[in-house]
Amino acid sequence: MLYSKHEPFGDAKARDSVAQPVRTDQVRLGYGFAGIAKATRLRWFAELKAELWDKQLEADVKAGKLDKLADEAIAQFRQGNYKKL
Repeated sequence: MLYSKHEPFGDAKARDSVAQPVRTDQVRLGYGFAGIAKATRLRWFAELKAELWDKQLEADVKAGKLDKLADEAIAQFRQGNYKKL
């Protein structure tokens, strides 16, 4: 396996200290290191967005912002207004 030292935003210290795994088939298929670096940044950004989404959802639940929606869903379920998946 090859290793790429690319990190988001080109942080030289992080880039030199942390190696990211790279599949050799990606290099052979023509993605090259530039494509792999872009994929690493996109994966990093997607993980950040997911983490922020989770934190916002937790905050909304604690603040009671979803209580009305939950109550409506439970009421519809009790009335038999649902579909089996």
